[in-house]
Amino acid sequence: MHALFDEQPRLRYMVVPNREEAGWTVGTAIRKVVQLNEGQEHAFSRDELIEMLDQAMGAGEN
Repeated sequence: MHALFDEQPRLRYMVVPNREEAGWTVGTAIRKVVQLNEGQEHAFSRDELIEMLDQAMGAGEN
């Protein structure tokens, strides 16, 4: 309903039945980021990745 009727719908919606499934879904996305970064010439450190995550989470706050 939110996606259809809200004046400012979110860019993405996670459709899962419970918090456990949400954790699995988010965990899978995080593992993909780790794999993408791993062993690359321009790989980011853990601290840099956490900073990116903090910035991305802050970007959604209004």
